[in-house]
Amino acid sequence: MALTAPGMVGIKLAHAHQQFRMDDPRFFGIYALAAELKKPVYLHTGTSPFPGTAQEPAYTDPAYLEPAIAAHPGAIFILGHLGYDFENRRPGALATCIDLARRFDNVYLEPSALGSKGSDPTGQNLRKAMADMRAARLTDRIIYGSDGPQSPGFVAEYLERTVAAMAAADYSAAEARAVLAGNFARVFAVPEPEL
Repeated sequence: MALTAPGMVGIKLAHAHQQFRMDDPRFFGIYALAAELKKPVYLHTGTSPFPGTAQEPAYTDPAYLEPAIAAHPGAIFILGHLGYDFENRRPGALATCIDLARRFDNVYLEPSALGSKGSDPTGQNLRKAMADMRAARLTDRIIYGSDGPQSPGFVAEYLERTVAAMAAADYSAAEARAVLAGNFARVFAVPEPEL
C-alpha cells in the first residue's frame, strides 16, 4: 500500500478538481484508512480559478465535510486554503472552517494562497484570517503552507506576508513558532525544524 511507503506522510484530496462531493459517503473509506494509518488528510476547500473544476458548494464549501469529520474522529482533517473564494478573491468559507475547528479536535486550518499577490493582492484577506483564527484560540491548529513554489521568489515572499499578518494580529513568538513549524511537526510526526 502506497500510504505506508517511506516518505508518504498523508493524503491530499481536491474535491472540486476531482469532481466528487465533500459529503459523498462512497469516499469515507479514505478517511477511515487515514485514521487507521495515522496519516492526515489535506483537503482543498474553496473555489478554484482553474478551468474544469466544480464550483458548486458541495465541492467547495467545507460545511459539506462535517459528516465525514464527525464520522472519523481518529482522522486528522486539514482544511486547505480555509475555504477561500479564489474566483472573487474573498474569505469565502473562513467562518465555516473556524467553526469546524472549534467543534472538532481533529480539524486543522491551513491558510496557503491567502495573501499571495495573485490571490489576495493587498494581503488583507490573509490578515483577517490570521486575526480571526487567533481570536478563536486556534493557533495550536494552524499549519503554515505556502502553496508554492509558483514562481521565483514566491515562497520567500509568501512567508514574509504570513509573518506580517501574524504580527498584525499580535501573535506571540510561541504562537508564530507553532504555526510555522510546531503544529506541522506534531501532526505529521516529524522532528520540529530549528527556526
